[in-house]
Amino acid sequence: NAIRFSQLDSNSLFSASSDSTLRLWDLRSPSPSHSFSAGGKEIWAADMNADGTQLVAGCGHLLRVWDLRTRKVLRNYGDVHTDDITQVRCHPTLASAVVSGG
Repeated sequence: NAIRFSQLDSNSLFSASSDSTLRLWDLRSPSPSHSFSAGGKEIWAADMNADGTQLVAGCGHLLRVWDLRTRKVLRNYGDVHTDDITQVRCHPTLASAVVSGG
């Protein structure tokens, strides 16, 4: 559903999928370096924050934030949308700013 290069590392990218996974990839390897689960919800959109420490994804009506250092969910925002989140964009310089839409 979405694929984007990391702003910080030209060999890294991430992909969001309808199979409920968000995967990190290193272009030098054929397999993902890590996979995050969206708990059975399709991921329509995702982005990495400005300092490369978080991945943010629209998982159904839920906006989920993962910490890339610990590989754990930092936050879930479940009351932000009434429809599926189909767009997620992090601010290019402010690491804590994100917008989402459906």
